[in-house]
Amino acid sequence: MNRLFYILITVFLLQSCVGEKWKENPVDDLVLKYQSKGPASIILRDMDLQDGDYFHKYVILYSEGDEVKVDSTDWVEVNENFFILNQENLDMTIVSIDKDGLIDKLVAPPGYRHLVGNEKYGRWENRGGSRVWVFLGQYYFFRSVLGWGRRDIMYDRYNSYRTNYYGSRPYYGPKSKEWGTSSKFTQRRRPNFYQRKKDKNNFVSRKRSSGFFSKSGSSGFRKGGGSGK
Repeated sequence: MNRLFYILITVFLLQSCVGEKWKENPVDDLVLKYQSKGPASIILRDMDLQDGDYFHKYVILYSEGDEVKVDSTDWVEVNENFFILNQENLDMTIVSIDKDGLIDKLVAPPGYRHLVGNEKYGRWENRGGSRVWVFLGQYYFFRSVLGWGRRDIMYDRYNSYRTNYYGSRPYYGPKSKEWGTSSKFTQRRRPNFYQRKKDKNNFVSRKRSSGFFSKSGSSGFRKGGGSGK
């Protein structure tokens, strides 16, 4: 009976692989490309469902000498599992690389890992009774690159991240979702994204496999898991 079960499972797996295209995780390639350019951050800038397949866009902040530079990708295909894993991570840093090339896949607000709190790029100022992060003039454009809009980065929120989350768990806010796909801020700032998501049935593909085996290939990163909550 056990032998028959294993034979059936093997046949099922072989059939599942026929005609399926292996979708390499593009973030793996980005990590390899920028690992020597740390500190670096990979930000999930957009996601979409196109003809039943899943796609991401990324923004990458990386170091070159004393400068911080910005790259971006066009739409790149990702496997279904990785897309689902990152559904709540719109405009979030999903991978950070430190100056020694060490990789951290804990999700964090954009800029929190390497820019906010670094006096090379800005300072904390008292405004209206609160301490907020202010970039130096030549780095003010980071606000746009990071997708902050008019949002102020409050010291108490950032300190909560550094004290209770940094290096140990993902951070979307101290109490509720203040960052990421479900945050009210992101919903106000990205109305076109949410309309596109609604028009495409919440990004649910009709190609999505059923049962406990997935034909999508990988469950995330090749090296040590994926990003997400």
